[in-house]
Amino acid sequence: MFVLALFSFVSLMSASSAATARGVSQNLIMVGGALDDYNSQIYSKFVELSGGLGSRVGVIPAASDDPVSSAEYYVDLLRNTWGLDPYWIMVDEAHLDNASNPEVVELANSMSGFYFSGGDQARVTASFLFPNGTDTPVMAAIRAKYNAGAVVLGSSAGTACQTSYPMVDGGESYEALIYGTFDTCDIDPSYLCVDGFGLGLFTWGYLDTHFSDRGREGRLMRLISDVTPSGSALRGYGCDQNTALLVSASDEVATATVIGSEGVLIVDMTGAMVIKDPDTGMWSAHGITTSYLTEDDTVDLITGKVISFAPGKRALKGREHTTNAVTSSDIFNVVRGERNLEYVNVATSLFDASASQSTYGTTVQKKPEYTVFFTKAPDGAGYDGVTSFDVYVISYTGCIVDVYPTE
Repeated sequence: MFVLALFSFVSLMSASSAATARGVSQNLIMVGGALDDYNSQIYSKFVELSGGLGSRVGVIPAASDDPVSSAEYYVDLLRNTWGLDPYWIMVDEAHLDNASNPEVVELANSMSGFYFSGGDQARVTASFLFPNGTDTPVMAAIRAKYNAGAVVLGSSAGTACQTSYPMVDGGESYEALIYGTFDTCDIDPSYLCVDGFGLGLFTWGYLDTHFSDRGREGRLMRLISDVTPSGSALRGYGCDQNTALLVSASDEVATATVIGSEGVLIVDMTGAMVIKDPDTGMWSAHGITTSYLTEDDTVDLITGKVISFAPGKRALKGREHTTNAVTSSDIFNVVRGERNLEYVNVATSLFDASASQSTYGTTVQKKPEYTVFFTKAPDGAGYDGVTSFDVYVISYTGCIVDVYPTE
């Protein structure tokens, strides 16, 4: 099962927080993957925070199994579609020596933004961190630029690798609930595993990607329960596809606003009760606090509390569209497939149902079957609206979740 030393976590937390005390703004754009090349909301923000058209940005395709092709693709995209001046930061598993190359360090120091593309997040940390978890010279340069205000955009693995917490690197929700978290990924690909600590730019919790689209809610809950370093926030952020957390941090303030077409699930297990049955070994958790935010909603990353919903959204209380919330017999999308957003549909329906205070979904797998039970908190609230993508959405805060075996 899971055992990791805390050296990397402590050192990365200290390095990443150094600039905050100096009052320098730090900016991250954490995309859940499958970023549309023409997503103007996300790319325009990257251009703006990089300094505008013509700004020099570093392309980092180290997560890819073909970094050369990935570099060519993103350099072309950022130059010819978005008007930036991109350069490949050629550090990857095939070019590990470049991580200490003074010329590459100098190149990184000339950038006002960095773009980490997708693939396998473990390749990124293997390329940019020494085996003991400390920064290579190029990573130290990127961290210093970030601390001085350069924006960092990550997508998919490029997001997952940014956390200061252990990186999730595989697994499905049902198997995570049954078997827990492993510290090796050389096992069944459906098993939840972590592969070391991330780069440490995002210090406010776990990051997971392709989230609702692939039914990863259960695996994030089990991950937080199993492997959170001592003294750290029991919190995680699940970013949906083509959607990002836009992070802005300075001094003692850190907020994140959702941009993009879908949403971000915030899972807070600070007050949850986790039980492992002494006879069966089965895991359950009760009292998990969750919020689901969509376009232009904002969260306080320090507390995990929702600051505001988008100005164009309206409270659903008193104007619900249905009487009863829906239920599900496949809460993690196993049969219905990717992008069904089953968990989202059930949870959001609770806040759009005038007569329901709770609802539930079960796993399609049996023996054992797991139930996910949703309850409106006394201060829970739902808001709805239409996004700039012309999509109707429901956001909510104060949804209490219990996860437990039922057979």
